[in-house]
Amino acid sequence: MKDTFLLNRREFLTASLAGLALGVKVLQAQESHPSGIPRRELGKTGQRVSIIGLGGWDIGNIKDQNEAVAIMHEAIDQGVNFFDNCWDYHEGGSEEVMGKALSSGGRRDKVFLMTKVCARDYEGARKHLEDSLRRLKTDRPDRWRCHGIQ
Repeated sequence: MKDTFLLNRREFLTASLAGLALGVKVLQAQESHPSGIPRRELGKTGQRVSIIGLGGWDIGNIKDQNEAVAIMHEAIDQGVNFFDNCWDYHEGGSEEVMGKALSSGGRRDKVFLMTKVCARDYEGARKHLEDSLRRLKTDRPDRWRCHGIQ
């Protein structure tokens, strides 16, 4: 009986070459911002986003809104272009401060903006979306997801 956890040389070489080919494909599909932060395609969206993102929950924890805005501006300047938020983070405060940061200098168009919905019915979801758009000072999210499904 063959031990399924041991590979012979041929299987090892085949697996190694397949892994190497996959790694090369990932690296070829990756681009970098001039700052050096790599960007990759987000799923099958065709959108290229930084491999690190800026989260709305944490940005909403910063007491000084001007400091929070400055952090987001610097993140964009350094190549971070994935911004994530949610309708209910800090009772909408996270979206408000993010909207403030993105509303100047053409910054909204420099980021892939995702926010989330918490409602589970049409009317509630529509209200959450309208509230999010108003707070984020934009006419669209780039991605809108259901939050906290259990």
